[in-house]
Amino acid sequence: MQEQREDHYKNWLKTHVHTCQAGEALSQQTLLDYYNKGKQPNDPMLDLSNVYDEMTIFTGKFNLALDTFASPEFTHVAKIFIMFTIYQMMNKYKQLQSANINPEKLADKLYKPITRDEIRNRMIAIANSIHLAKLLEFAKKAYTCVAIDEGKTHDYHNLDFVLTNPLEQMKPYPVEAIDMKDGQTSQDYKSAITAGFNRIDIRKVKIGSVVVDGGPAQLKCFKDTWNDSFYHDRDPKYYKILLIPCLCHRIHNSYQYIAGKNNQLQSLVKDVHRIAELCRIHADDIGAQCPQH
Repeated sequence: MQEQREDHYKNWLKTHVHTCQAGEALSQQTLLDYYNKGKQPNDPMLDLSNVYDEMTIFTGKFNLALDTFASPEFTHVAKIFIMFTIYQMMNKYKQLQSANINPEKLADKLYKPITRDEIRNRMIAIANSIHLAKLLEFAKKAYTCVAIDEGKTHDYHNLDFVLTNPLEQMKPYPVEAIDMKDGQTSQDYKSAITAGFNRIDIRKVKIGSVVVDGGPAQLKCFKDTWNDSFYHDRDPKYYKILLIPCLCHRIHNSYQYIAGKNNQLQSLVKDVHRIAELCRIHADDIGAQCPQH
């Protein structure tokens, strides 16, 4: 639908029904994109180690079990592929038929099965190389914004740190998660935020601003009204950081507050929640999963 003036759109709605359409998919770099940055495009992939790396990336990309490519079943399939290629080459190049080539024995010689532990070790090594490459991209910028958000996973409270630089058209990158195991006081947040900042700073990423969810305990860490805040630390890396309250959290808190005061808005919010629950029940009919309230 074309952009138009608000009053025109409202008049149009009087005689039409608006149907939401999905927008164009945004280009998003994958793990494979970052991994391949270090390779030359013309490098031949003749080393079995390169094959193992590609299998490892495939395992992570499609969230496969580590045992998938380490299984005897896959080893059999891999050798079938190799034998098929050998037979095709022998049929195409007749001189190979007199070379006394045994496709099965050659497949056994060319491909050695990878173990589960080897896939795991390679996955860790590749992930680390991708992580360092991404941090290097942010380290080259004059300043970076860090979004801090608290979440809960399996009863564990984590403080997540995400690097962002929208002016450079860089995608947000989750860089660190600190366990909030000690508590949720301002001092606990100060310790957790300091730990997160230190792990970012050690990679030479310069923090210019911080986005927080607006919780009093978090905000206190950056206020001059608290003697133990970053402001009073006088650390040149941290005390001049710009504090940006998250607009999404502010809007959410605002409408929640007003909904508690305004019965009409409260009724409307409940209707939206009921619609969302109905959509979740009929997800198969809709073809999409509505977020749970």
